Parts: sequence; structure tokens; C-alpha cells
Amino acid sequence: MQDAARHPQLFVWNGTIESNQLELWLQEHQLNLPQDLIELWKRTNGGDLFESETILSPFGDDSLGDDIESVNEFHDSQGMSKNYLLFHVGTGLSAVRLTDGYYVKLDESYQEIAEFQSLDDWYRDELREEYAKRYNLELEALKDIRQRLIDRHEKGLNFLNRKERRRFDDLKNRLDGEIRQCEETMLSENITKRIFEPIYAEIKLARKNSDRPELQEAKQILDDIYERFYALEADRISEREQMLKPDGWLLPTSTLSKPDFKLLNANDNDNDIDSFFRETLMIPERIKKTLSNWKEEPFVNKRYRILEQAVEAHLNQQFYLSVSTLMPQIEGLLRDVLDAQKDLDSESKEEIKKAFKSLEKKYMKKATRILTNAWNDKIPKLLKSQAVMLESLPDLVGNLYKKYEPETEVPIQEKIYRHGICHGLQLDFGSEKNSLQLILLLDRIIYFTGLEES
Repeated sequence: MQDAARHPQLFVWNGTIESNQLELWLQEHQLNLPQDLIELWKRTNGGDLFESETILSPFGDDSLGDDIESVNEFHDSQGMSKNYLLFHVGTGLSAVRLTDGYYVKLDESYQEIAEFQSLDDWYRDELREEYAKRYNLELEALKDIRQRLIDRHEKGLNFLNRKERRRFDDLKNRLDGEIRQCEETMLSENITKRIFEPIYAEIKLARKNSDRPELQEAKQILDDIYERFYALEADRISEREQMLKPDGWLLPTSTLSKPDFKLLNANDNDNDIDSFFRETLMIPERIKKTLSNWKEEPFVNKRYRILEQAVEAHLNQQFYLSVSTLMPQIEGLLRDVLDAQKDLDSESKEEIKKAFKSLEKKYMKKATRILTNAWNDKIPKLLKSQAVMLESLPDLVGNLYKKYEPETEVPIQEKIYRHGICHGLQLDFGSEKNSLQLILLLDRIIYFTGLEES
């Protein structure tokens, strides 16, 4: 109850139960239950804890599965002994052992795997770890945003005026105070600072869901510095993309970083751009990181296993296999994304229908241009350096749908065609270059779709 008072958002109780009403129920069911459970029911009538855990009660909502009778009847029918009365369900099952009033944890086959003398013991050792996890995540979120703020501040220091620097210093001091306060609270409530190692996705979610104003302000400052600092790269990105487009190359998107420009500058005197991408820029570790980034996007889930096997084939130098698999996935992803665009006008929708009906270069190019315009419109804070990465996309997608003429076309190392590959007309398409270019094209489509969704 103390934890519930401190963090009411984690404890959603159903209300209270009148003593006489509860005593009558216990008599009717001939139950002699521990007094601490009875007191909890009187004060709360059960409820939900930590989003995933439910305390059952005699007068819980049976339509929600919160009432003790229907839940126990179900588990009795599945083989649970009548010696147990379940009072908690969620990530596990907890019951009162009716023979002696002890609390126990049951596994999926209703075998005892832990025993607790009191309700406090059960809560502390079974559920409170989740409560502590929330504190740990909030502490890690504060530390993470503080470190990001310092890192970004150091990089963008020259672009901050005096007022902005004072704003930064003030926020840093407030974050330091919040961290100290969080640590002191955890110490007073006997919560270990690091009872688990949070993954970055958990810390990111904790930052997003936190109602601490310092975290929201820090995010705004980070966005301001990021936009000002990386906008300086826009011209360089645009220039590079235009230089790379005739050879069919795109810069990596989800993994692009400043050191990449140093690599590109070092390669300026080398005319073999294909070798640079294959051997220097898109090394296997970079490709695996790209695949890992795709996995983080929910809309990729239904295609991820296909993409994963295609990338594995690429890494194993099975390029006929990877190209054959990746090519239709570009079309599939474009269909997914364009179908999801709800705000298109009737003319745009007609152009998209034409594109997928004819699969001709001019229509596919126009459909992709509609998509990139929608991305620009729907992401109001799209950075200038990101927006320029949409310029080459319509042309490179459109080129895949150019009609294949096997008698007159240049060797496969120069171009690939959706029509030639998917209809079995183009036979010598299994090159590392072709496979890698498709991976980079998919990376750009997935990145901007994820950016819009987020």
C-alpha cells in the first residue's frame, strides 16, 4: 500500500469491499483465509499492478477475468488441486495453500515453486522486483538523457548562443538533482540500484513515458542542437547522392554517421566506387547492423524473416538467391507503405493504382515521388539532411522497372531489372553489387517509413 501511494499509476485498484459483505462471502464458501489477504481485499477489492499483474477478488469483474471464482473454476478444470485458491494471475500464478494458509507460487502444471509466510513476503519477493525495475528504468533514463545531452552539447557547442548555453547548464543541474533524488528514494525504500541490466529499448520507452519535465525539455534541447548541427551535412549528403546516383548507389541510411564522410573523402581519388561500397563502407558488420535496425520497426514484422534470409544469403555470397528474394520485397514494401497513406488526393491514388497495375518505370517513379512528398509533408521536423536523402529514391526505384531488353542491354554488373529477374529473362544478375544496392534501397524505404510512424 505504501508503494501504491508513491506510484498510483502502477496500482489500479477496483475500490473497497464492505466488511459484512466479505465476511458473508467467506462463510458461504467455507473459507478460512489469511487475515492480510482479507484486509487487502477490504481496502482495494483487488485490481491491476504493473500493467501485467492482477489481484483477484471475490467481487472482481468476471467479464475482465478479475473475479476469484471464475478464474479458480477454470484452473480447477485444468488440473489445479482444490487445496489452492488463486488470488493473483499475470506473469505467474499465486495462491493461498488452504491446508495451512501459506502463500505459494505455482508453475504451469500447478506445482509449487516458491513459498511465502505472509502477503508482504510474497509481494516483496515476487512482485516488487517489477516495482524496483520501474525505479531503475527511470534512473537509467535520467542518466541516459543527461549523457546524451552532454555528448550532443560538446558536438554542437559552437552553434549555441549564450542564452542557450545557460539553458543547457540549468537543465543539466536539474537533471543532476533528479538523479540524486531518485537514488535517495531508492535507498530509503530498500531498492537496489541495478537489480537488472536494462536494454536500450526499455530505457528509451522509459524516457518516452516519463512525466518528468526535465526529460521532455532535454529532448527538445537535443532536437534543437541535432537539427542545427546536422543540417550542415545536408549539402554534403546531397552532393554525394547526386554523384552516386548514376552508378545506382545510395548512402547507408539507418547507420549513416559522420565518419562515413571521412571514408568517402578518402576514396575521392579512387574511381572504383563499387569496390569502395563492397569492401570499405558496407562491410558484413555494417550489413548485420542494418538488418538489426529493420527488426526494430513493427511494420517490417511480416516481411522480416524473408529479409533476414535474403541478407544471410548475401553475407554467404549467394547473390542470385539474395537478389531474387530482395527484389519483390521492395515492391511489397512500397505497396504496404503507399496503401497506408490515408491523406492522398484522388489523383495521387489513381497514379499509385496505375503504378502497380502496369509496373512501368514512369508510373513507379511517380508513385515513389508521391510517397517521398508525403513523407516530407507528414514529418514536420524532418531534418534538411534527411530530406535530401529522398531526392534520389524515385529515380532509383523507377530504374528497377525499366523494360528489360536482353539483346541490347549492358552486362548485369551495370543494371538490374524487376521485369527481367521476376520473369526469368535476365540470367546473370547474381552479383554482390546488385545485391548490396537492393539492401541499401530497402534500408532507405524502411528508415523513412519508420521515421514517419514514430
